[in-house]
This record gives sequence, structure tokens and C-alpha cells, in this order.
Amino acid sequence: MDLSTYYPSVVTALIIAPLGFYLKYRMKNFATRHDFKNAITQLKKSTKVVEGIKNQLNEKYWVKQQIWDAKRTAYEEILNSLYLTRKYINREKSYTEDYFECYVVLGAGCMSGDEEYMNSYAEYVESERNLLHEKYDSEEAVKKRKELSEDTHESYVKLETIFNVKGLYLDPDIKGIESSLADLREEIFNTKFSERQDEDTEAFLERVMVHNNQCLEVVDNIILKTKELAANDLLLAAD
Repeated sequence: MDLSTYYPSVVTALIIAPLGFYLKYRMKNFATRHDFKNAITQLKKSTKVVEGIKNQLNEKYWVKQQIWDAKRTAYEEILNSLYLTRKYINREKSYTEDYFECYVVLGAGCMSGDEEYMNSYAEYVESERNLLHEKYDSEEAVKKRKELSEDTHESYVKLETIFNVKGLYLDPDIKGIESSLADLREEIFNTKFSERQDEDTEAFLERVMVHNNQCLEVVDNIILKTKELAANDLLLAAD
């Protein structure tokens, strides 16, 4: 049997088979590289999108933080003014009550008795009144009272800016606080007391003390309302 006739087929098979395997390997390798390049391209695109989202979130957080800080600062300044007002009212309240004690209560404390006792009591009353005037009417005391009054007035001037500018960031109910503060300021600084013809010193001082207590109650209520408003507003702003 002559095998020479099969040589071309054998040779062809020996050449084509490795070539086919090689081509298959090259095509697979090419496809792998192509997929890898696509994966890299997609990764770059995804990274760019993620970075864009991250930047947007950072920008939104920054804006949100600025608004929160503006709210916090505004509420702090409002409360500082309220506590300063409370301090001023308490000072006026203490003065009136101490004056009432020295000139009304002590003044009526000894209406009768032997001369020695009455003289001793009169000296005691006089010493208490001197202490009262030293406490409230000395140069240093008058200076401190003036400073407290000026600081309180100045705080109200600052509040006008807060309500007009920073009020845009605050809870709408802050308008009620602003209105209550305006009424309170009017009561504290523009209410003038003088002894009426139909009242004695005791009745006059009692009227002043009632007014001071009412103002103190009002400012305490405003402080409480402002704290509640600030807590809710800042909590919502932080969400």
C-alpha cells in the first residue's frame, strides 16, 4: 500500500492543527485583553461618577453645616440677651425688695417701747439703711448698674440684626419670640413708676414689685420657649 498519497493530508493536519490552536489561543487572549480594557474603562467611569456624587454630598453637607451653625449662633445670641435681661430684672427686683424691707418693714417694726429700746432699734434701722445705700447707691454700684443697663440695651440692638437677617434660617415661630421680647423691653425700660396721690410708699413699692415679678415670669417663659424652639429646630436641621 502506497502511503505517499496520504502525506499531503498528514502534513496539512500537522500544520493546521497547531495553527488552529494558536489562533484560538490568540483570539481568546485578545478577547481577554479587550474585556480587561473595557473593565478598566468602566472602572474609570464608575470612579468618576462616585467622585462626582461624593463631591455633591460633601457640598450639600457643607451647606447644611453652615445653616446649622447659623441657627445655633442665632439661638445662642437670643438666649444670651434673655439671660442678660433676666439679670437686669433681678437686680431691679432685689433693689425694690431690699428698699421695701428697710423703709417699710423695719420702719414699722418698733412703734412703742422704752426709750432705750427704741433708740437701739432706730440705730439698727439706720445701719441697715446705710448698708442698703452702700450696696446700691455707691459709686461702684451705680457704675455696675449703668453697665448692666447699657449691656442689656446693646443686646437688644444686636437682636434686631439677628431677627432681620439670621431669622431667615430659624423656625417661623421665632416671630413670636421677637414680638414677646419687644413687649418685654417696653415694659422694662419705658414703664415709669411714680407714687400716686392715693397710695403710700408701701403700696407704691408693692406695685413696683408686682411689675418686676411679672417681667421676670415673662422672661422665664420666653427663655423656656426659645430653648424648646432651638432644640427642635437644630435637631431637624441636623437630620
